[in-house]
Amino acid sequence: MATKKIKISFEQLRCLRDSTVFGAAKWSFSATVDGQKIGDAKKRFTVKPGTLVSLGWSHEVDVSGKKGGEFVEVVFRAEEHGVLFKPDQGTVRLKFHYPFQRELEHVFFGSPGGIISKTQNFMLSVRMEITDADDTAPDMSGVPTGKKGAGDTVTTVAGTGLVPRVEISPVVPVLQGDQVPPRPDFDAIVPHGKDTKAAKPIKLAGSLDLNALPNPALIPVIKPTENDFKKRCARLSVTHIRPHNADTSQLRWVVKKGPVQFHGETKGREEVLAYGTAESDEPAEIELRWGDPEGPLLCKFRAWVGKVKYIPTRATLVVGSTIGATPRCTPADIHRHIQLANILMYQSGLLLVPDHETETWDGAKASVGNPGVYTIKTNDNTLTIGVNDNIPPHPMRLNFRPGAMHLVYIKSLSSAGAAGVAVDRPKLLGAYESIEGTPSTSWVPPTGVAPDKASKKVTMKTMPASDPRTSKKDQDYLKARKKLDPGFPDDAFQSLYGCIMPDYTPPNDEDWPQTLAHEVGHVLGLRHRGNPQTDPANGKVGSNDEVNGNGGKGHPWLENVMSYGYTQSQDFDLLQTRVIRKHPSVIDEIPKPKPKPKPKPKPANEKLKDLQKRLGVPESGEWDDATEQAASSKMVRNGARGAVVEWVQTQLNAQGMESGTVDGIAGSVTVGAIRRWQDNRDDLTTDGIAGPRTMQTLAES
Repeated sequence: MATKKIKISFEQLRCLRDSTVFGAAKWSFSATVDGQKIGDAKKRFTVKPGTLVSLGWSHEVDVSGKKGGEFVEVVFRAEEHGVLFKPDQGTVRLKFHYPFQRELEHVFFGSPGGIISKTQNFMLSVRMEITDADDTAPDMSGVPTGKKGAGDTVTTVAGTGLVPRVEISPVVPVLQGDQVPPRPDFDAIVPHGKDTKAAKPIKLAGSLDLNALPNPALIPVIKPTENDFKKRCARLSVTHIRPHNADTSQLRWVVKKGPVQFHGETKGREEVLAYGTAESDEPAEIELRWGDPEGPLLCKFRAWVGKVKYIPTRATLVVGSTIGATPRCTPADIHRHIQLANILMYQSGLLLVPDHETETWDGAKASVGNPGVYTIKTNDNTLTIGVNDNIPPHPMRLNFRPGAMHLVYIKSLSSAGAAGVAVDRPKLLGAYESIEGTPSTSWVPPTGVAPDKASKKVTMKTMPASDPRTSKKDQDYLKARKKLDPGFPDDAFQSLYGCIMPDYTPPNDEDWPQTLAHEVGHVLGLRHRGNPQTDPANGKVGSNDEVNGNGGKGHPWLENVMSYGYTQSQDFDLLQTRVIRKHPSVIDEIPKPKPKPKPKPKPANEKLKDLQKRLGVPESGEWDDATEQAASSKMVRNGARGAVVEWVQTQLNAQGMESGTVDGIAGSVTVGAIRRWQDNRDDLTTDGIAGPRTMQTLAES
């Protein structure tokens, strides 16, 4: 197949940082495709860190005259327009080479930085697609050739025809550019490959199944009889296949190693459902073969097998008392953020669940219909505005329970630009974790995926502990809590795990759940992966967790949850999963709520029963309608006589009101005692008459 025309599309741009100190900036963009100007360089876009700009630029190129060794060059430049100068925010240069048979979708490129910042300032999404082709073979003279495929994965088998290149990427959304393992050469006549639907990022919005992301790092141990089984077991999916029109009916899924079973049909499927039958200390191995279970090996996939574990979580929204002190997020928004963050966490077999302990402190009120979410209204606006995250911030103490994950939503931080900060990370060691095996975790090169070289041990550096809470204010808070709860532990701050979430973007931005999972990942022990630490000018090269790929660049560059790819960053890998499942906040089962103690039966009110006997009504021991009516008809006033008068005189004397002799006759002494009793109570009118209310207070005193 010879490609005749291609279309280059500039789809979106994400600002990572700019040179503006206050507020948003104005940016302009210019682009060329093979020297042809694209887009509107005069248009100004309002941009600040985190902004996603939809460009919508595209250009079709006739490549029918291109030959081996030639390419289509794309150049994209960004400028920031300040008051005094226009800083260059960097230029991206891309080359699409003859024979133009590989389609690229949503490839994010980081700018190399401009004169203001030597770090990346933006990420650009570019798409190349074939718009016209014919069935003739392209002229491959002059095209550099690489090594043919070797090892376990094959490209052709004598006598059986073409065997496709099939991939099950452990990273979803899939890797791009030079992060993808080398692919074997095909004859030029073979149609181009394609990424499947499973290769793309998902939109973190609406109602999603827990297994919305395929190819997780952990296959959950679950029984087919359990509720929502198909929404909770692992989806294993093909992410790339060449040729794009391959006969997928020849695909065969096989469990090579580990306590894993498939649910449903496994023949001729690009996607299957898998579940664990027991936990395993070693990753399970899944194979995809061609033709039959013993046929040519197409690819391998590895995942842990384990039970789903839980992180008790309480989220507290801190609302100030002045204008501008209320975060835009509501309790319902926060509940939704947590549910969507769980789509990312579930890849590691973890779920954030409402804290089973529901007792509140510091004036927190539980949100109706949003379990685990609380609101604190305060007159101290420093608890929600301009909170200093460079020291252990004081709002994190509010309403926390030792051992639970604590998410505190506030209005703003003192440092601008942060979307969230994992401020309380006690008990972390900053140690190293390693894993071996093929394919390598996250396809860190060399991957062991043929024709790539054999995989090697991958080592990751974990997160260190945060500073301990030793300030006087922290200690004063600890003492105050212990007064209210004598069982509150002295070392409670050593089990305060959590992150603080400022009001950085509208509540419906799908970046919220990704940011939440990212910050929780830090609390659980993960450093940044990918792009944050690539800053050669300042001596910082490679990933903060030291997991690097080609050229010493963090790997994956964007697609890992702990990266800064925003809505593109949705993957946790094998190494990360092993680390975060060991955190002390993680529990094996959700404890059942403690049953509320049954109210102790009130002791029988013998005084009231005596009165009811004298009134001639049932002796229930409770002030009921019958008692009320009878007391209204037998009120004790001056001159009254009888058994009810005796009862009133007895109770008044017992209360020290000096009613005189109990003789059943209400004279001036009895009336005076009634008035003194009424004078002493705010809920009675002083009239010297013992009616229903006065009798009730005497009976219940």
